[in-house]
Amino acid sequence: MYGDIEKILEELSLELVLADIEEPESFLSLIPLFKNVHETAKKNGITEIVQEASRAAKLIKRITRKKQKDPSTISDSITDIVTQMKFLLEYGKEQQQNLDNGTDNLNQLIDNNLLSQEGPNEEQKIPIQKLDDKKEYFHPGKLPRHLDMDDFSQFLSVQGEVLDKLEVLILNFEKGDTKGTINEIKRLIHTMKGESGFLSLTEVEKVCHRIEDLLIENMPVSFAEVLLRAKDWLFEVFKIYSGEKGHPQNSKEILNLLDQYEKKEIQLTDEQQKISLENKLKEQTPQIPSQQDSQIAEIKESISIDANRLDRLIDIIGELAIAEAMVSQSLEAKTDISKEFQASIKMLSKTTKELQDMGLRLRMVPLKTLFNRMRRVARDVAKKGEKRVKFLIKGEATELDKKLVDGLSDPLIHLVRNSIDHGIEPDLKKRIDARKPEQATVTLEAYHKGGNLCIEVRDDGRGINREKLLKRARDDSLIEPDAQLEDDEILNLVFCSGLSTADQVTDVSGRGVGMDVVYESITAFNGKIKIESQEGVGTTFRIMLPLTLSIMDGMIVGVGDQKFVIPTLSVVTSLRPSPEAVSTAFNSMEMLMVHDSLVPLFRLHELFNIPGSIKDPCKAIAVVVENSGFKATIMVDELLSKQSIVRKSLNAGMQNVPGISGGTIMPDGRVCLILDIGEIVQMANKNR
Repeated sequence: MYGDIEKILEELSLELVLADIEEPESFLSLIPLFKNVHETAKKNGITEIVQEASRAAKLIKRITRKKQKDPSTISDSITDIVTQMKFLLEYGKEQQQNLDNGTDNLNQLIDNNLLSQEGPNEEQKIPIQKLDDKKEYFHPGKLPRHLDMDDFSQFLSVQGEVLDKLEVLILNFEKGDTKGTINEIKRLIHTMKGESGFLSLTEVEKVCHRIEDLLIENMPVSFAEVLLRAKDWLFEVFKIYSGEKGHPQNSKEILNLLDQYEKKEIQLTDEQQKISLENKLKEQTPQIPSQQDSQIAEIKESISIDANRLDRLIDIIGELAIAEAMVSQSLEAKTDISKEFQASIKMLSKTTKELQDMGLRLRMVPLKTLFNRMRRVARDVAKKGEKRVKFLIKGEATELDKKLVDGLSDPLIHLVRNSIDHGIEPDLKKRIDARKPEQATVTLEAYHKGGNLCIEVRDDGRGINREKLLKRARDDSLIEPDAQLEDDEILNLVFCSGLSTADQVTDVSGRGVGMDVVYESITAFNGKIKIESQEGVGTTFRIMLPLTLSIMDGMIVGVGDQKFVIPTLSVVTSLRPSPEAVSTAFNSMEMLMVHDSLVPLFRLHELFNIPGSIKDPCKAIAVVVENSGFKATIMVDELLSKQSIVRKSLNAGMQNVPGISGGTIMPDGRVCLILDIGEIVQMANKNR
């Protein structure tokens, strides 16, 4: 049966190429072919192809009866339908082969209340099949007999990317970029509808079908609000299907929302629609244009790889790099090595380095998807606060380790919300009096600097009121009443848990949570965050991160007979103290004068009880490190080298050692511990 349909589809493809949009009658030859597909698929029970064939026949009738202003869009839709039917046919053939081999996959059921307002209860969740150790996927009904859970999981794995692209298109459409946007939105929705119907996801198929019906060329931009609501519903539903917690509305509410919008728009004449559109743009919709127009990503051939396998590959490459360094170092001491063998070792080193770089690139992904997600955050916060905001994105093509990108979502959401809600003046008159443009600007930018990645969130708002911040910190007993803090230390008070300068609590801010999440997340990634702010001018949050968590640049230092690694991202400078630069505060705390500032002196040998180390600070070397605005000087015996190291996690028995965050294997085979600079700076400043 599949062979018969396949032959008809091939003939359809050829006829479709020959059809001329300028001559609608040329499409008439396609109708018998689609009817043939319809009858053959119906006879064999392939309902998905039956539905697509019926839809295509209706579209052809619209072309031949000249009921469409732009018939080229319908022609494109027919081409998409033929492509979709070929896709469905291939799936069916593959699964039929599995059935013939006796691998009939039985699907279990989930209660129909899965998509209720509150989401499914634990009693209602019935695991269909475990695909791995981390996820249980759930289907709201029953999969077709010719499909299995691998097909379902593959569909869900790409929907996050599809919804992200859909959101970008909707936001571009809302700000007036209507050229081609509607067609692209319609294409994505049509594809999702077809695949959902193929997988028997009835509710998703209904919503997508209803959206597709409403998408027309002259659609007013006010429809963007409804599209975003529908997109959010799809996101929550797919979370539940993926075994995660989600709280979607009932699908009937989304369908009613779409119906109400259609009725409302039908009541308006063309002129009324124009006036309504202008009023909505002026009064309701904040302007949040992106710096660049939306573009359809270039399609590249790719395959899906299990993340655990990729991590294992990176670990093996790291072990290979360590082994290569050990071999090279052991051979350096020998003099009787032939030139051929030396050339071979040199080639091995070069190949290992290239393999290491390639392995790291496999985990690198562009920031574009993450940054585009922030556009929606900015739009919603600006609209809720009734603020006019222009949100700019720069450097979205910059690449970063996927683990870091995934972990940056929450911190960036908090920073963008904070910049708009706290940073931008709520009173438009104050901005005008300060000679600022009425429309505020918030910029999200990424760029490389010194082998690390910098991400900045900048606004041209009112800046941070230091006196208000200090007063709130003292009132909440976060600092001593008579504490004297430097400017960086004052600004970093915003990261204290429970501290908020908001005058009133809202659903966006005022609870004192959020910025502490930013700090904890960034430090967990071996990064640091710095604040620059000028009252009346604006505020900049600057995040600095390593490009990957697997390999990091470190400064190797020696203390006694031990070696340690200090992440170079935290190093400010190093120096040999003079006698007059060393002082003692409160009869116990040693301080070092660095660039006219007193910085606590931390003796590493005392923390780890290392014998044979230098005790006199003037004969040792002080490495100045910084973490979140606070500084400390670490006293070491010598600086050995600066090199890239493969970071390794410690076993359970050593994970809670103070001042240690991990380890690495040196070329001589010894284990070298990596210092936890955040904890060391905290210990050095605890009595300050």
